[in-house]
Amino acid sequence: MSPNDPSSQSDSAPVVPHSQNESVTQATLANENSSLQKMEPELLVAVNASQVIAEVAPTFETQSAVKASRPRLWSVVLTMVLASLVYVAISAVVVVIGVVFLNVSGKNVSMSSSEEMMESLMALPSPVLFLIVPPHLGILAVVILAAVLSPSPFTQRLALTRPNWPWWVTIATVLAAPFCSFLWSIVINSMFDSNAYMEQMSEMFQTSSEGMGFAITLLCIAVMPSFSEEWLFRGYIQSRLAQRWRPWLAVLVSSILFAGFHMEPLHVIAVLPLGIWLGFVSYRCASIIPAMLAHAYNNTLSLISVVYEQSDVLDTSTSSLTNQLIIYLGIPSLLIFIAYLVVTSRQKPAIDINTPTP
Repeated sequence: MSPNDPSSQSDSAPVVPHSQNESVTQATLANENSSLQKMEPELLVAVNASQVIAEVAPTFETQSAVKASRPRLWSVVLTMVLASLVYVAISAVVVVIGVVFLNVSGKNVSMSSSEEMMESLMALPSPVLFLIVPPHLGILAVVILAAVLSPSPFTQRLALTRPNWPWWVTIATVLAAPFCSFLWSIVINSMFDSNAYMEQMSEMFQTSSEGMGFAITLLCIAVMPSFSEEWLFRGYIQSRLAQRWRPWLAVLVSSILFAGFHMEPLHVIAVLPLGIWLGFVSYRCASIIPAMLAHAYNNTLSLISVVYEQSDVLDTSTSSLTNQLIIYLGIPSLLIFIAYLVVTSRQKPAIDINTPTP
């Protein structure tokens, strides 16, 4: 076919140079800019506003979604207040019932002071079963109700999950718990003398063990608080606080609440380090099960010391067989736990209980 053939010339598209394309593009942009400049001021403002809204709207939506996903704290405050009121109310009721029972039985109960009244209540056949179990059952009822009403699964809301570390680390944390309390008791004994309340507590343990047996007393002193107090303070409160606050602050606040729940000043000071230990363990393994076991083990040794060795609750004598057991098992267990923390320090701890939930 000849290059001069008209058909070949009609089929071939004209080739536009690249520089000419750029000139066309620049001319188009210039026309658009001039068109925008010629717009009415009101229309130009509307166009700019629509562009701003289109850019900002996703940010507002993201912020709203983040705010909606933030775990609520009012449920924690409400549960804590309700549990405290229930605990105090039930304690007052059982004390009144105990006083009435003793008066009807012909025993004159002195009401001139709380110490004398509590001393009179020690005459009950099983003061531990009567004075401790009902209030703690009230705490459990409040916590269970709060967890059931939560949108989260019951075990997840209370951190009743499997610990995220090896089983031997759980054993180490359990055995080290009484040793931490023992070390703090040495400090307390150097600063304070045992008061009437601590002596009455020891007497209550001994009287209850003689009246209803050591096993039932152990259930009341060791097992019951390990459920009620751990479910409330480490399970329900701390796990939620750790979703909103820094972990150390969540542990500290829940530990202070735990200690304050014991009311008597010396007792509050005595149990604070134990609460911090249990709180740290719960956070580190994303479960309250090790804390429950450690709490029960700590109270068991205290009961054994008071009942069988006639020791004070805060006794730190190294001649005590119970204290020797605490020392010989606690020191290596604490070292094992510290070694585990050092080895895994570069690994971010799993915090399943801190996953934001409603």
